[in-house]
Parts: sequence; structure tokens; C-alpha cells
Amino acid sequence: MSNGATEIFVDYGEEWFAWRERNGAFSGMIPFERHFIRADAMIKRFVEENEYLIVANIPKSERDQQRLENLLSKEENQVFSKMNGDDLKAFLETKYKLLLDKATEEDPKIAYVLPPVDQNHNLIKIGLSTARYSVPNSLQSTTWLDTHGFCMDNMRMGRSTIPQAGMGAFAVRSMPEGSIVATTPVVTLYRDLLKTAEKSKQDTNDVQLLMNYCFGHPNTTLLMFPYSSTVHFINHGDQNVDNQDGKGGTTANSKIRWSHSEYQASELLEKSLEEMKQLQKTGLMIDIVATR
Repeated sequence: MSNGATEIFVDYGEEWFAWRERNGAFSGMIPFERHFIRADAMIKRFVEENEYLIVANIPKSERDQQRLENLLSKEENQVFSKMNGDDLKAFLETKYKLLLDKATEEDPKIAYVLPPVDQNHNLIKIGLSTARYSVPNSLQSTTWLDTHGFCMDNMRMGRSTIPQAGMGAFAVRSMPEGSIVATTPVVTLYRDLLKTAEKSKQDTNDVQLLMNYCFGHPNTTLLMFPYSSTVHFINHGDQNVDNQDGKGGTTANSKIRWSHSEYQASELLEKSLEEMKQLQKTGLMIDIVATR
């Protein structure tokens, strides 16, 4: 049984970032997979060639003393055993700076993903994955997840039981009324952006298909597009369905509300439409809540 879990990341594809770099949308560096792979290889070789120096610079309370003693059996490491701690640290920093210079010369993005000089004593651990090192909080304990995380597997995709509805979302477990089925962030869009340039002869609509997956009031220009696992397969329920008591009802078994999550940017709910248009990012989230 796993004692931890990881955050789920959206993969936009490298071209999504490369295009924005070329067009000046990003001011910093966006490393790609090949840069992390190359950095991992460089660290692996550096650790193999300088293992004694690295282990010797790990604080005594954290390092594997037996490993250090085993490394001393190698003749080339015996000279280091006569150096004091400051000299060992300075020597390792000098050698590591040479590695950073080499990486910068090869590709600045490789040097960007390598850990800074003051972290060179962690190279053995970091060397397992520079990509993982770049997001240190991506691995969390189950205790942390119980408090701050979201359950992402309450639904599965399947063929909808609603005639001509296509695909639908189905619960994978029983969820009582009031429980959160899913939490999803939303991207704010504007209706005019979803209009098609030309209407085809076969299509009677002049809007893009994306409109079908957005939420919004018919009298506002602001739309919200949710992006999270499986939520796009949720279909609308029928209204005014006759119940056994003769009263109208709905087939819907869940509702949408503003998320109560600690990550909800609640201050955005007070902004005007014009203020929302000026935002370069979003922080709004919605909850899908079971109603029966």
C-alpha cells in the first residue's frame, strides 16, 4: 500500500510553451523534457566521479557514515580524508560550478534545471530526478492529501443512458447527498471568442463546440470552462419530470456551486466583468455536489 501520492499535472505539450516563448509571452525559461533528461545524465556522472566529496559534505546527522567509509577504500579518495570540512566544501563547490558552466554553454535551460551550488550536497538524492526536484511539493503524504487534496476518481466515463447524449459520467461509488463529486478549476472565456469565423452549410450554429462544455448565464458575456478529470462527460438533467407525487422535478442528481476549497480565489467573485477581462490568470473553482 502506498504511503503517499502525487499531484496530477496537465500536459499542454511542449509546443504550447515554445510558441509563447517565441512570441514573448514568457519572460523566464521553460525547460523541456530533453533538458531534464540531459541534466539527470550530467548529475549522474558528476556523482559517480565525486561521490566521496558529496557524501562528506552531507551533514553528519543525515549522511550514511558506512557509505563514506566504504568510499575511503578507494585510493583516489584517501587524499580527501586529510582535508578539513571547509576545504572539502570549497573544492566540491568549485567542481560543481564547472559543471554549471558546462551546462550553460551547452544549453542555458539545462543549467536552469540543475540545482544551485548550495544544494550540491543533495545531488545524490536530486540525481534521481531533476524534474521531481523542480516541484518539491508534488509528492505528499496521505495525511496531507486527506486535508488539502481532492478525490479525482469518483467518476468514470461511459456510454450515456440518455438517448443521443453520447458519452456520460458515472459514479464509481455511492456518494451521499451533500458530498463533493468533483472539484474543478475553471478558465474564464467570453462568448465572442467562441464564435466561428464562418458557418458551414451543415451547421446551424455559429459557435465552436467548446461552448457545449462551458457554464454561464445567458445574459452575460462571461463563460467558465471547467478543466478537470471526467467533468466534461457530465450531462444535463431533464427539467419538469413528473414525479410519483404528481409534482414536477428533475433527473439531475448533482448541482454546481462555487468551491469551498482553500484554493478558491474568492476575491475574484467581487470583480466586475471589465476587471475580469484584464486578468491574465484565473483562480476560480467550482464543486459538483451530490443532491440525492
